[in-house]
Amino acid sequence: MNPNPYETFRTRMKERRTLLNITLTEIAEALDISQPTAQRYESGEIKNIPYDKLALLAEILQCSPPYLL
Repeated sequence: MNPNPYETFRTRMKERRTLLNITLTEIAEALDISQPTAQRYESGEIKNIPYDKLALLAEILQCSPPYLL
């Protein structure tokens, strides 16, 4: 059975962010989004993250976009 892709994304985003000691505020500033939006990305509440934001997020988290997905 395949895991829920949104659960995979939120788990990996939080794991990488925590490992690298990056705050959601720092993510929001780097992506030029609000802090609540960054939190909604990580919680899985927002399902359609624009690819440019996803690519930048992966760069910040030192991983690849496919890894996050």
